[in-house]
Amino acid sequence: MIEQAGIVVRVDGERAWVETERRSSCGDCSAQAGCGHALLGKTFGRKFAEVQVVNNAHLKPGECIVLGVREDALLKSSFAVYLIPLLGLLLGALVGATAVSGVGDLSALLGGVAGFVAGLWWVRGFGGRAARLQRYQPVILRRAGSSAR
Repeated sequence: MIEQAGIVVRVDGERAWVETERRSSCGDCSAQAGCGHALLGKTFGRKFAEVQVVNNAHLKPGECIVLGVREDALLKSSFAVYLIPLLGLLLGALVGATAVSGVGDLSALLGGVAGFVAGLWWVRGFGGRAARLQRYQPVILRRAGSSAR
């Protein structure tokens, strides 16, 4: 399980909305001084995301909790979001370049754009299906104490 701390911001029956801080591994990296990603993080400040979870622990607003997401769900989702549109782009460009001869690079460009858009369309459908599946949902692992904010 990948863990992330958060604060319950509101509760509505069986659902709770938890605010989590988006973070990167920049705090653990030794190259922070020369890294553009760390500089952007410092420039734009802290970012927060709101996550909806099943409130089976009878949470109240202001409570600090620890959420968990399955590693395989995160890996499959990352694969879908990043790799499928890229594969669509490459396959579309390949099909466009080989299927239409004599047009030049324009057919490869149009095929690549069409493949990329098809990949994004597939990812949108995958996201809708994944939102309804329990294995892709974050779960409450434990309470972490009182709110620090």
